[in-house]
Amino acid sequence: MHSPIYIQPPTEPTKTCDRCGLHFSIDEKECTHCKDLSDKQVMLLKIKIRKQQKGNANLGRLFMYISVLLAVLMIALASA
Repeated sequence: MHSPIYIQPPTEPTKTCDRCGLHFSIDEKECTHCKDLSDKQVMLLKIKIRKQQKGNANLGRLFMYISVLLAVLMIALASA
């Protein structure tokens, strides 16, 4: 049985918004994330994004620590 072939869908070119820092399609004239937001709302959006990125980084570190711990346990069990 053959494994399925994964073909990545084409990604559209994007540009970075100077106001909020998020990416949006180059076909759009304005950023789809912040065009209807006030300056205060954009600031809150940036804070929310930073918190999410920090949480993702912490989750990545957790998985790294778990994988190192599992590797050490496997080596210890293999040599016992």
